[in-house]
Amino acid sequence: MLDRRNILKFLVAGAAASLLTPLPWKLMGDSAVWTQNWPWIPAGRGGEVSFARTSSKLCPSASGMRVQLVGGRPVRLWPDPEHPLSQGGISALALAEAQLLYSPARVRGPLLRDADGALRPASMAQARDFFLAALRKAGRRPDNILCLCGDETGSSSEILSSLTRSLNSSEFYFMPSELQPAARAAGGIKAAGAGGGGRVAESGERDVLPAYNLEDCDFILCLGADILECWGTVMRNSRIVSAGRVHLVYGGPCRTATALAAAKWLPVKPGAEGILLLGLANLLLKDKAPPPVAAYTPEAVCAATGLSRKDLHELFLGLSGAGRPLVITGSLAGQGGGAALARLGFIVNQLLPGGALGSMPGPEPALEGAARFTDLARNELYARAFQGGTRPAPEVFISYDANPMYALPASVRGSLGLEGRACKIAFSSFLDETALVADLVLPLPLGLERLDDVYTPFGSGRVIYSL
Repeated sequence: MLDRRNILKFLVAGAAASLLTPLPWKLMGDSAVWTQNWPWIPAGRGGEVSFARTSSKLCPSASGMRVQLVGGRPVRLWPDPEHPLSQGGISALALAEAQLLYSPARVRGPLLRDADGALRPASMAQARDFFLAALRKAGRRPDNILCLCGDETGSSSEILSSLTRSLNSSEFYFMPSELQPAARAAGGIKAAGAGGGGRVAESGERDVLPAYNLEDCDFILCLGADILECWGTVMRNSRIVSAGRVHLVYGGPCRTATALAAAKWLPVKPGAEGILLLGLANLLLKDKAPPPVAAYTPEAVCAATGLSRKDLHELFLGLSGAGRPLVITGSLAGQGGGAALARLGFIVNQLLPGGALGSMPGPEPALEGAARFTDLARNELYARAFQGGTRPAPEVFISYDANPMYALPASVRGSLGLEGRACKIAFSSFLDETALVADLVLPLPLGLERLDDVYTPFGSGRVIYSL
């Protein structure tokens, strides 16, 4: 008789009996093996274990890495304590480079868009013919070819700028970052070498980059620049701040990672960072401030920024009384802002006695016909985009190691021809948003599998070059 009691007895007995069989244990073991052997995880292979030192090309701060190889295959990354910038630190982006080598989303060969609108595998000869045909069709009409580069530290920018210049185009840009406003403002700093004193440049002396000597600082004011998250040499910045030898003050509307680590957070109203700098300049100049600067009295500055008189007074005393102060400006997202804020920051640094902002020379071009790096760094993509109808969209758009379809606003993408009829060519390691709309996709090796160089990442205090 199948009543409730007998049904329960049957279920309990069946469960107990199943535990005495190897079936559940076998299923558990197979599940563990299956879930740990996804196709993109490197398969365990034997071989000699060795190490190689390199710098990350994926991390903007160029973290130093020791690559562990088994049988010549990279399997794990370790920080490099001897690297002059990161000194034993490594970012999450850099740590991911070994795993990305084995991703199934890699672009393994050239892809051409066919008549049906789909990307199909193509030979390198077909890709070369399409590339050359696109350049010939664009001709040598001024600025008919635009190149956007996502690599600020490598010699690839020289090759691409040489190509655009040879085709009568000045349309070469880096992806928007903190480099552009800082490079434009750095023309007012004398090229005095790394650690130079932040003096006003002489006539024609513009081929310099700012040198942020954080190692020598005892007081740092960050205005919008999230130096522990997305500004400059993040790993180096973190090491210096964590050592506890510098008094860090952060000013900005959001409580960022830098604000959380700072000794004090000043909740400056959005867009009022420049007013705060003008107020500090007025206080530093005392009775010598020219009329435009003298108008930024403590009362006016506090009303515009939302700070109290006490906060402003303490900030002024901290900066003016420090032995090696430094003011760093930037944007919340690390994508750069206007050059005006950067220039104001440089002016305040020049007014501070013993300031830690210096200058260093830009790299000399190694390729004939290439533009100087400092000139390329001053080209602002947003300024070009917002010129509207005065500059038509190019006929050929080349993207190198960048993903503008994801990172740029729609209005900017339209002015660059990304959403128009321009022929789009993407050098990419993955089928990202830009590669998916390109007419030709060319495979770009990742940093661990190509010969490349790294020149002085933005935010460094001295010239550094590594291969």
